[in-house]
Amino acid sequence: MITSATSSTQIYSVNQVSKTRATSAYTEVESTSPTSRMEQMQEKYKDVYSPMPASYSEEREDLQIEKIREVYPDVMTIQEAKQWAIQNLKPVKLGEIESVEDKTIRETRNKEYIESVGGIEAYNERISFVHEKYSQYPVYPWGQGFSPSNAKEIVNFHNAAVYEGLEMGKDIKTAVIEANNSSFLYIDHSESKKHATEIMISKHEDIIYYDPTDSSKGEMVLNKTHSNKEGLGYGDTVDLRSYGFNVEWNLPDKPVQNDNTMASIIQKRLEMYDFMLENPTIVEKEFKKLYENKPLNGATSEVAILEPLRNQYRPNAELALKVYEKYKIFDSIDIKA
Repeated sequence: MITSATSSTQIYSVNQVSKTRATSAYTEVESTSPTSRMEQMQEKYKDVYSPMPASYSEEREDLQIEKIREVYPDVMTIQEAKQWAIQNLKPVKLGEIESVEDKTIRETRNKEYIESVGGIEAYNERISFVHEKYSQYPVYPWGQGFSPSNAKEIVNFHNAAVYEGLEMGKDIKTAVIEANNSSFLYIDHSESKKHATEIMISKHEDIIYYDPTDSSKGEMVLNKTHSNKEGLGYGDTVDLRSYGFNVEWNLPDKPVQNDNTMASIIQKRLEMYDFMLENPTIVEKEFKKLYENKPLNGATSEVAILEPLRNQYRPNAELALKVYEKYKIFDSIDIKA
């Protein structure tokens, strides 16, 4: 797998990229400012977002449910919801197929629960509100008993990315989702991923089909559309080395612990993204080379590459660049939760 993002080869021969981005660690912060940008944003958005803490706190989880119960006093905590599921739904082990009878029971119980809170519209409003409070008062993401060595930096990145989303006019839920996506790609999560994998492999508990409080807080965008193979010239990873880009467009470079270096890496990646978007015929030509020995079956570079690049990968990179240019991520500061 090729991960270099600093190739010295500059061959943008077609519709050459001319955009430039100046790297400044504290853009938009005056030199005379007595506080950091993070502190400025904490103060500016203190009524909108309470930053994610850099360590586990039971009090923080209590605060989350307290804010929810100010509007919905009967909302269950995560543990209460799990207990409800155990009492009302038949668990199945991973890999088992749910029987028709169990599915009917599950759907009936779920329907009864929704009706008990006022019907589907009221239920959806409740869920939306709960998710908003989860976003507004995020808890330490790894729970009790585990902390990656770079937890503080990950949390710093997340909070900074949320603030930049809010600065762009995003609502809090969208800002948090986009911060999660960008963080997943542009700061090292290897320890937490390894921990999660070990837990998944070692866990032998039954799996519950339904949890009334469960929700997706945003899909982590990192997909290989046509193949599990990684590397230039495989899957949908078009080979643009002859144009000066020696990286996989949909597989980020290994993050390093330096703000300026990360900004430079992301700038190089954004140059590639700009080149691809401005030269769709080249992308399509290189994309078709991937299918020289197999049918296209209607696949196009627009759908497989340019659309996710435009809607997902480029915005994620742009957000990460803002974070590394404007904040001290690796010169960690204390989080004022």
